[in-house]
Amino acid sequence: MLALIYLQFGIVAGILRFNLMAWGAALAPYAMMQVLYMINDERKPILWLSLALIMSLIAQVHLLSTVYIACTFVPFAIYALVKTSAKKQMIIDFFKALGMTLVLTANVWGGLLVLYSHNKISLPNQYSDYGVNHFKPFFIPLFEIEPGIIFVGAISHPQDRHRKMKNKTDFRKIFIPIHGRDGRIKKHFAGVVHLNYIFPAPESAIFNLTAQNITNFRRFSTEQQKSKYIDLLSKELKVINNEENIASRAYKLYLRKQKFPQGSC
Repeated sequence: MLALIYLQFGIVAGILRFNLMAWGAALAPYAMMQVLYMINDERKPILWLSLALIMSLIAQVHLLSTVYIACTFVPFAIYALVKTSAKKQMIIDFFKALGMTLVLTANVWGGLLVLYSHNKISLPNQYSDYGVNHFKPFFIPLFEIEPGIIFVGAISHPQDRHRKMKNKTDFRKIFIPIHGRDGRIKKHFAGVVHLNYIFPAPESAIFNLTAQNITNFRRFSTEQQKSKYIDLLSKELKVINNEENIASRAYKLYLRKQKFPQGSC
């Protein structure tokens, strides 16, 4: 049974993809030894010191492996808690191991807390089904890397954090002209473009969105709503193509990344 569990840690995938999961899998058998103690030792099912040390070591190497192994421990720990006569001592040893592991891995989870509590970098877009009442259009072509393969970009809805951010090589704010209540034309913050998120796509899989076919992809409650949405897209595209010249910026960034893959923007 332990051998079957061990096979789930992806040592082959780790080697092929050049990540540290292979090291997590290599250390997994030492962690699985704790399971034997839980099953066989009724007086002291948890050796808290060795458990804390091996889990801390794995966390330093590959954090996701720590999660996998901890989940594997759960059914065996429940079995040991039911079976042992020293339930109080087992619970105490568990919290000793947990506390020591937290101390020894403070550089890992502490760093994550510091980063994500003050993160000013936009997180990667997550895939979501926008449904029939929403739509995320992409703009093309940015540039072509080979015949039939072009890079595509998208405009994202502005968030509060974007208002404090400045335009950079890989980040651009999109402002469109609108008529204010006083009749004057004002600049409206309509969206942002993350040039790090552009991606290649086959030209054959791309279709043009027009005022005539937009209802094939999104529903509108009224014709007025449809007209306003089309007008918004037209204004955004005009700024992207003319004022911001996103295609040129994207190509320069692409060349820079080709020349300096690990360099910052």
